[in-house]
Amino acid sequence: MPPSIDDAEIREIYSIYRSYSEHENDLINHRTTWGITIQSFVIATFGFCYQKKYEIAEKIIMASDKIERMQPDIFDFNILLLFLVVIGSVTATSTYYSVWAATKAIYQLDKYWNEGFRMKYDHARALPPMMGGGHPESGRMGQWLPLSLPVFFIVFWCIVGVFIVSSAVGVSIKITPYRTFINP
Repeated sequence: MPPSIDDAEIREIYSIYRSYSEHENDLINHRTTWGITIQSFVIATFGFCYQKKYEIAEKIIMASDKIERMQPDIFDFNILLLFLVVIGSVTATSTYYSVWAATKAIYQLDKYWNEGFRMKYDHARALPPMMGGGHPESGRMGQWLPLSLPVFFIVFWCIVGVFIVSSAVGVSIKITPYRTFINP
């Protein structure tokens, strides 16, 4: 039999748990916002540099006598683009792990509350759960976006990185749409 805890003590403990859960949710919000902001900046910088690479290539085509002198410039742009891919990948990965850590803390807090108090004391059952607002899946569904956005950016930067590396080494990647043919 658990020790007796009155209603006021349960509410105080709940308040402490709930404020910690809100703190972790704020961390998730801040980390996701900063992750999206950094990714937006890196993508915009990448687009600007990629455009400049082709402006240089256009100048090379127009002045074919200077082609040997401009090759290092194109190589430098490929290195810069690859560096931006690495920056984007690293920030997306760190965003994912920092959001994941805060999410795990919220789940652990919910587990401690449910196993330590909610299931043991009748008057604790009257209080709402730590996450989800009463529905067991809504807490998990609420974490979907903050955890999936960094994964999207990781995949995005991996694909972009493959194209940049293949371009730097002179391998052409050709993407063709899938076609179906119906024979009459």
